[in-house]
Amino acid sequence: MFVRRIGQTWKSIVGACRFPQCLMFHSVGESGELAPVRPQDAVSESAFRTIIGEIATLCRPTSVPEFVERLQRGSVPERTVTVTFDDGFADNLTTVLPILEEFNVPATVYVATGFVDRTVRPFQYDLASLICQCATVRFQRNGVEQIWHLDDASGRVDCYSSIYRELKPESAERRSAAMLELNSQCKRLPNHAERYLCWERLRELAASPLITIGGHTHHHLVLDAVDRKEMRADIAKGKQLLEEHLGEPITHFSFPYGHHDRFVRNTVRELGFNSAMSIGTQYPWQRWDPFNIKRMPVSDASFSTIFNAA
Repeated sequence: MFVRRIGQTWKSIVGACRFPQCLMFHSVGESGELAPVRPQDAVSESAFRTIIGEIATLCRPTSVPEFVERLQRGSVPERTVTVTFDDGFADNLTTVLPILEEFNVPATVYVATGFVDRTVRPFQYDLASLICQCATVRFQRNGVEQIWHLDDASGRVDCYSSIYRELKPESAERRSAAMLELNSQCKRLPNHAERYLCWERLRELAASPLITIGGHTHHHLVLDAVDRKEMRADIAKGKQLLEEHLGEPITHFSFPYGHHDRFVRNTVRELGFNSAMSIGTQYPWQRWDPFNIKRMPVSDASFSTIFNAA
């Protein structure tokens, strides 16, 4: 019933809207072990298959390189849809690629290299695991200690949201230090590194003619919130590592969390990228900006919002 409704709604949107669309996915599959505070970045395999099938049937599936090239020429066809993924989840190879191959739909995967080489822990998953397992969580911020007694689901969600908002804009060093202190409160914290591709699996994914690999920094920071020196270094390191390990130029970029400003956009351009993806709604009367290409986020949690707004 749910998948059928998604498919029917998607058909009505495509039929009514001829304007090009860029879609942003993250993970495809289930992460129920982190309920009720799991990060809302996943879409179910059945829903993803339905969407990709409808894109193949009703739209013009287009890769990011082709989309950017057409933008520069001013000739993006009606009903063009570009599929993208952020972060570099392992299921992009094991679950996503077979579905893309089945329907011959191209996609771009923007990879945060710190997740791939396991030097950066995905703090949102560590935080979710901590809050799911602990009865009490203590968090010190600016000399003030906050204490959450986690008696029910709503309390856990509130705790996760509060701490996540505090740590999201931090530098890599401060975020890591805060998470180290938080993680010390839980002795059974699982290792979430396997959620992401390793270099060997990334090379396997990149070998597909349907896949373009893009840059997504190294530490996955909020680029317009951290120091400009750290911002530039993080973008450059991600690009350098991808090019070294994949042996090909990396010319397309995605802003972590969609955040950017003029300095971030200029840095991305200066470092040799040809485009950059953000998040938001591109309206028909707006001019497309290759370094601020707005995408529609897609997850199970956002389906109703996305489809109702389209």
